Amino acid sequence: MAWKKVHLTVVGLCLINLFCSLKIGYADVNWIKYSYFQNWGGLNDQLSAIEIQDNEASDIQNVIFDTGGAIKKRFGFLTIPNNPVEKVSTGSVVALTGLGFYQKNNSNKYVVAITNNDGKATAMKKTWNAGAALGSWDNIDAAILPLSYTNNNLPDFAVAEDNLVITIPATAQNKPFKYTGSGKVSFLTTDTDCPEATIVEYHKNHLFLAGDDDFPSRIYFSALDDITNYTATDFFDVQTADGTKTRGLVSAYDSLYVFKDKSMWRLSGQERDTFILQKMVDGIGTLSQQSIAVVNNIIYFTTAQGDKAVYDGAYTVKYISSKISNTISDLNLTRSLYALGINFDDNFYSSISDGGSATNNLVLLFDTIYNAWTQFVGINANAWCIAQDSNEQDVLIFGDYSGYAYSYPSANYFDGNVITDPIIAFYQTKWFRYSDIALGDKYWRLLKTYALSETTTNTLLYAECKSDYEESGKIVSINLSESGALWDVAFWDVDIWAGQGLKIGRNEVEKGKDMFQIRYSNDKVDEGFTIFGFENFIEPTNRI
Repeated sequence: MAWKKVHLTVVGLCLINLFCSLKIGYADVNWIKYSYFQNWGGLNDQLSAIEIQDNEASDIQNVIFDTGGAIKKRFGFLTIPNNPVEKVSTGSVVALTGLGFYQKNNSNKYVVAITNNDGKATAMKKTWNAGAALGSWDNIDAAILPLSYTNNNLPDFAVAEDNLVITIPATAQNKPFKYTGSGKVSFLTTDTDCPEATIVEYHKNHLFLAGDDDFPSRIYFSALDDITNYTATDFFDVQTADGTKTRGLVSAYDSLYVFKDKSMWRLSGQERDTFILQKMVDGIGTLSQQSIAVVNNIIYFTTAQGDKAVYDGAYTVKYISSKISNTISDLNLTRSLYALGINFDDNFYSSISDGGSATNNLVLLFDTIYNAWTQFVGINANAWCIAQDSNEQDVLIFGDYSGYAYSYPSANYFDGNVITDPIIAFYQTKWFRYSDIALGDKYWRLLKTYALSETTTNTLLYAECKSDYEESGKIVSINLSESGALWDVAFWDVDIWAGQGLKIGRNEVEKGKDMFQIRYSNDKVDEGFTIFGFENFIEPTNRI
């Protein structure tokens, strides 16, 4: 018995000495820690992936930045209606071409959709309330809506004098239409002086109309406080016969702004006798009325060359897409005519067509807090508008080329419930060089990732660790599930901050020797994540 006791004591002392030596070994390693949090710089593909800032991404998809700068997988969207799932309109060829949110003075709310139904414009509406996700769309169509209609004929909407005014472009031009909240869509007025138009804006109690092919630089306006009353001489021409046409109207800064292909104009004044037209910007304009949006009191738009720009209402236009110039150059720029823009959650969203695509299949999101770009794939918006939910919070309603309407965001991490598609999300860093720590080779020993799951399902976050421009790297998985040990886990493991759900993934990388890059990703249905930051542990050497 004594022998056994001595033997166990010796074994125990040996284990303690081994453990202490291991601890000393880990403490003595010559590793340098580099921490990266607040990675809200967004996409930068203008420069080499070596040259961009540490908090910028060399590639990015389906992630957003929260108010603290963390990287979050975007939410999905749900079909309207979703119980049962139905298209807005039916036919062999159906696409949503226009969406307008409309609230009457009596607080009744509607979303009105214009669809291409086998080559004919069709009007549908949804009474918008707490049950808007239920029930079919109602047909408010009339035989007066245009024929010879295509997916690229994008309507324009304006709420004026308790009516929703609609202009619908088509092969044969049309006068404006209106919806009153009941019955069918009808012509705006019987006044024969009301012009044909494809663009509409309500400003200073006048309805302004433009887009008449016979007078492409002409803008008409209604009588004061009467959008159904027109005088044949109530119009103004904006630099006629210059080879361009009026492309957009927007009310901002107590003025009406007129966009042409390569110029921007301001109309000030209150009514016919005091209107003053002034040219503000030359050489820059837009081709798309739908691309213009006012965000945080600044005008955002897509230029005729496909760039994204902001305008202050005076003489200054700034390009905000310089950082993503390669993304812009890869777009199908012939479809700048059909670019969309909208203010959602005080950010600028732009729906556009990627290179080779004949439809909008990419959304660029400009985060106005961080002045950073990200991009969404899966939201194929040909039309959209902003509506309010039952809590008066904004939701983005968009329509696609298959006849469905959707609300974004949902509370889930999958796209739609026609086909439950996973959201393929990733964030790719720059190439980190660490030239300051060694003249020679360097070795990436450890990656620590600070993240959490946004869903109750077993969420895996993948990190592809690459070195020296290799095509593919070492892929490690980080389990963000709720179960797990606390801080007394093994050295290479996942730590959890109790009560907060934060996981710290520790992964051996063991790569050398010059440059290193991480690509975080998740492509699973209903798995959401937030990445707060990460740390790289680098070991320098004297080997050159």
